[in-house]
Amino acid sequence: MSDAQKRREERFDWFQGHMERWLGSITQKRTTWLRQQLDRYPSTGEEWLAYRKEQQQQLLQMLRIGAERENLLDFLNGWMIERRGLPEKFAEARERIYADLPDRVMELDQMLTRDQRQHLIERIQFFEALVAGLILTPEVVASDASDN
Repeated sequence: MSDAQKRREERFDWFQGHMERWLGSITQKRTTWLRQQLDRYPSTGEEWLAYRKEQQQQLLQMLRIGAERENLLDFLNGWMIERRGLPEKFAEARERIYADLPDRVMELDQMLTRDQRQHLIERIQFFEALVAGLILTPEVVASDASDN
């Protein structure tokens, strides 16, 4: 097996694992569908890793020189939210994937069994509760402020 084939299989295994975490076990039909979807798009793992390493190095440099909080916030927003500085090839591939995503989700939705749909709902509810527990309500913020 060539390196490219090995990376293709590793990529498929990674996505299949995530799909099964969200939907439960998947059938051969869905496995075939997933492989077809992944083969439609180039792998951008290497570009993503290079981008992430570059951003991490920039952040470390900013921390070493004692950058101001506002500068750190701007940098982190650009990196984590806006994805500033993405290599052009990677940015184009990412845009294509995001543009196609609603159609792929709708295709997948048509293939879900009742059990998979229930599994998905339970996973979403789990994460919804997790996030809700992390969000500070105005009452909690006011209470914390009055304790100081």
